[in-house]
Amino acid sequence: MSTLRIPHRAAVWVGSAASCLLAASQAVAHAKLEAAMPAADSTVDAPKVIQLHFSEAVEASLSRLKLAAGGDTAIAVAPMNDAKDPTTLSIRPIAALKPGTYTVTWSVVADDGHRTRGTYSFTVR
Repeated sequence: MSTLRIPHRAAVWVGSAASCLLAASQAVAHAKLEAAMPAADSTVDAPKVIQLHFSEAVEASLSRLKLAAGGDTAIAVAPMNDAKDPTTLSIRPIAALKPGTYTVTWSVVADDGHRTRGTYSFTVR
């Protein structure tokens, strides 16, 4: 009966390679949208603030939130980001939102440099 012997160097190499792969997979994690206010596909009274919360810190200076009415009419907004919470981006519509459907378009850059994008809609009653 023969037994398979793995040299010590090979075992160390395999262990090191596995550790590097695990670290690399964690390093390429992207900021994912975890919550939004108003929520996607919701019907709400006109919000005073639109807030998006991400799975990790984002670079506010490299990230954007846009608001559009009817899909393509840009709505003027002002940023309201809180430096104490780098996982959340907020905007405030300059004028009260009228009844209708609105689309939020976001583009964020995480601290690791990766950009993610998305859109969602909500309705104002």
